[in-house]
Amino acid sequence: MIRLEDIQVTFNPGTILENRALKGVNLEVPEHQFLTVIGSNGAGKSTLLGAVTGETPMVGGRVLIDDMDVTRQTVDQRANQCARVFQDPLAGTCGDLSIEENMALATCVVKSVAGACRCRVNVASCSKSVSAF
Repeated sequence: MIRLEDIQVTFNPGTILENRALKGVNLEVPEHQFLTVIGSNGAGKSTLLGAVTGETPMVGGRVLIDDMDVTRQTVDQRANQCARVFQDPLAGTCGDLSIEENMALATCVVKSVAGACRCRVNVASCSKSVSAF
């Protein structure tokens, strides 16, 4: 379950370019449910997802995943509960790897948290040295 409570995101706060992108958004997505967010360019779809994953700083509100408050957690800390696929297929992936190899990275990272699998990946250079052991 994902619950958003009074999510507020403001870009460039306190400047002449201040833009209140999200103003008190409340949303609950029950477990095993799918949600489609539709809107025009600049409507706040990516900003909302960024608030959930921790990539977009919020000025107010709370993000709860499975009833755990993750609002103050970093992107890395939240990765155990949620992840995202970027619109740009090269963002958040290793361009030198196949789709299957990129997906294997995510699988191994999740399994390594549980201690069942570790991967040797040179993410900095995105080399094709993907191996699980």
